[in-house]
Amino acid sequence: MLMEMGILLFVFSMIVFAIIRQTKKMISTKKRQVLAQHYKRIAETEMVLKCATSLAFNSRLIILLHERIISSLKAILAVEPKQEKIKLHISQHYNLISTAKVTSATGPFVEPADERIAIDLARSISSLKIILRSELNNNNISLEDCNAEEAKLEKIRLKLRISNCLIKATVFFERESYHISIKMLNDNIALMEAVDIKDEFLIEKHEQMIILLNKSTYQLAELEAKNKRLEQLEQPEATSTLDTLFDQKQR
Repeated sequence: MLMEMGILLFVFSMIVFAIIRQTKKMISTKKRQVLAQHYKRIAETEMVLKCATSLAFNSRLIILLHERIISSLKAILAVEPKQEKIKLHISQHYNLISTAKVTSATGPFVEPADERIAIDLARSISSLKIILRSELNNNNISLEDCNAEEAKLEKIRLKLRISNCLIKATVFFERESYHISIKMLNDNIALMEAVDIKDEFLIEKHEQMIILLNKSTYQLAELEAKNKRLEQLEQPEATSTLDTLFDQKQR
């Protein structure tokens, strides 16, 4: 009897131990998932914040992004309360919010120095639009403000595209690849004229693209005319050679 009770107690203890171990494993897995999720969220938001000056963010948007980071830092702190660095980071972002509240909006759009930077900025815009929708779902931004920010981002995306197009079209023009330059310019001019987004930057770029398009079209016409003249000059020589051969055969 005592042996049976001992066996039952042992089996019960093993079951309890297995349950405890499984529970700890589940808690540990959940903890890692939460940490990974919020560290990723912070990294994505900080990456977008780095483009605040280049993309001309206003104070409201900058504050929203810092608040998003703070919420993730607090979630991490709830899981790992002993991390003093997290508390320091939270304090730093609160200070940045205070600065943003008394600082005027960032300056006008600045053209990227090269295509690589333009691509990075375009990716940041895509990431920011996802962030805005996430914050809208969490009721941290109104639908009206979200739509207004997205409209600004689309305007900046258009500026990036037009700026990059003009740079590349100029390169193809200089390489005498006039066909490519003309197609790029026509496509982007049509895009600009189709959207109801106008400001000094876009008006200036539109004028520059029209000028470059006219130059490319003129140079292409000149090149085609030159090639045609060369073909005409070569044709009589070829005909003369054939006539000579024909005459030789007749003799």
